[in-house]
Amino acid sequence: MQTNTVARESDSGSLNQPVAGEKADKIFRALAWTCGILILVVLAAVTIFLLIQAWPIFGDEGVSKVISNFSGGRTSSFWGYVLPLLFGTVLVAALALLLAFFVSMGIALFITFYAPKNWRAC
Repeated sequence: MQTNTVARESDSGSLNQPVAGEKADKIFRALAWTCGILILVVLAAVTIFLLIQAWPIFGDEGVSKVISNFSGGRTSSFWGYVLPLLFGTVLVAALALLLAFFVSMGIALFITFYAPKNWRAC
């Protein structure tokens, strides 16, 4: 709907003048911008709060016994426990992207060259 470009013929003889509503558009734009900034501020506040609450585990030696129990005694440091998990996550994501690339290229080639014409519009 393009209500902003519709004109009333009774207001003036021209159909090219915009309908009143520019003030509402400005208010909406300001409100949407403010809400977007507010969301970013709240996300930053949550991130800072979580980092402050989790900071002791990054270097505290009192946590090493708990991490040692989680890892089955293989490591007692936080980074020694987290880095292999992080590496595995990145490796699985990279393999998924690699497979998805070739599947998507195959689908694109099929649709472009081999699919019936009525399938191409979908």
